Amino acid sequence: MSESRSLRIAVLIDHIESDYHFDVIRGVVRAAHTARVKTLIVTGGWLGKSDTDIVSRNFIYDLLAGARLDGIIVMAGSLSNACGLPRLIEWLHRFKHIPIVTVGLDVPEFPSVYVDNEVGVHKVVSHLIEDHQRHRIAFIGGTSDSPEILARRNAYTRALREHGLETDERLIVPGGLGREAGGLAREDGALSVETLLEARRFTPATLNAIVGANDDVALGALA
Repeated sequence: MSESRSLRIAVLIDHIESDYHFDVIRGVVRAAHTARVKTLIVTGGWLGKSDTDIVSRNFIYDLLAGARLDGIIVMAGSLSNACGLPRLIEWLHRFKHIPIVTVGLDVPEFPSVYVDNEVGVHKVVSHLIEDHQRHRIAFIGGTSDSPEILARRNAYTRALREHGLETDERLIVPGGLGREAGGLAREDGALSVETLLEARRFTPATLNAIVGANDDVALGALA
């Protein structure tokens, strides 16, 4: 590689709207600036479940396959929300000739930086039960296609079970009704609360706590 050319990395992300996305991008840009590496932020929209599932903006990702890149950071948690982990792995192989690191999800075959999605939610639900005596707890947002959300939902049901509480499926409201795929936008939180209170007829007597699948969903629920 010519010494005259600066190193260049790309960050692949579905969109930049939440504080989480902003914080990650700021961290990447700051580290890249310190290392004198050029950064390309690619907001190509969410991924479809197959190559035939055409999604607006996805073509931007395809333009990168032949680009002169020295590395790619993939926001795997966000990009897998609508398509699932197997589809994400299949999609990533088109960039396998470039070093890849995934963020937010443990992706087999690729170096990954991620958190344990179950620990936090398990502690939240346990806190509501033990410290606040809340026994009718809803879980809202996310879709069944997202590996992150499945882990968080499993932690929710496990915490209930460990405290001797049964899971009421009517208290679980997946997102996906809002404009963003994955069911993790603020409007998904608001729509989920509307579903609980209006469509499913819950009241403060039958519903006394809500756990959001992520921060944006929780903020939408509060609104």
